[in-house]
Amino acid sequence: MARQEAEIQAAREAADTKAAHEKALSEAKVAAEELEKVKKAAEEEAAKLKPSDDPKPPIKFKDAVGRKFSFPWHLCKTWKGMEELIKQAFLHVDVIGPHVHEGHYDLVGPDGEIILPQVWETVVQPDWAITMHMWPMPEPPPKPGVPVKSQRLIAGISKLFERRSVSQDSSRS
Repeated sequence: MARQEAEIQAAREAADTKAAHEKALSEAKVAAEELEKVKKAAEEEAAKLKPSDDPKPPIKFKDAVGRKFSFPWHLCKTWKGMEELIKQAFLHVDVIGPHVHEGHYDLVGPDGEIILPQVWETVVQPDWAITMHMWPMPEPPPKPGVPVKSQRLIAGISKLFERRSVSQDSSRS
């Protein structure tokens, strides 16, 4: 009787071990398939960003603070590539940098039309001039102890000085 129970117990353990092994194999197979999909997507993305044999003219980019860049076509022909270049350009820009990293901007083509991310690759062309326009930013919360009217006045004066410095900078260029 004890032997029979031991055999039954051993059979159960063997079945459990076999089931666990089959489950682990199945999970490993799914993980391998998923890894293969990710690898294929990464290879496709790398192929898109690879410079072509016949070099194309760069994109001329003017950002929201008036700086001018020349981006190699092979790096900015995809939305992902262009977005990455823009984020790098705004890494150390205080006020609007975080808004740029959140994607709160539009990119405008040479004809003045906004280019949506979904159509970027089919619309944008080498040698185009692309301009960046920021979305309106929310007003900062009121500071404690300072009347709201005073804060608005200070903000208005600051914007006026910003516009003057930007227009003076652009007239010097």
